[in-house]
Amino acid sequence: MKKRSTLLLPLLASGLLASCTMIRPAQLTLSAGQTGKLGFQTVTLLKVLDSRCPPGSQCAWSGDVAAEVRVLKGRETKTLTLRLPNDPQAEWAGLRILNATQGEPVQVTFTDRKP
Repeated sequence: MKKRSTLLLPLLASGLLASCTMIRPAQLTLSAGQTGKLGFQTVTLLKVLDSRCPPGSQCAWSGDVAAEVRVLKGRETKTLTLRLPNDPQAEWAGLRILNATQGEPVQVTFTDRKP
């Protein structure tokens, strides 16, 4: 009996570790007004301001995307303005914009993974 438990313990531990890593998604894509979970955070995309140069155009300034988000982590809620290109000063708990589509509606992809 002792031999079985010795064999089962490593299998059980590795299964638990594998399931823990699957809980945290690396990305979350939202449109304005949508809410989703990213790891241990709940993210609501409140609004998006897209001042990027349209595709195929020549602009003096390439522009940026500013996303106003409400983030709930544990019992703490913060409202942030995240930008693409990223502004490390605006990040909270590693949350940053990974990408944003152009056109209507703009979809913003967030990540909490380090670059």
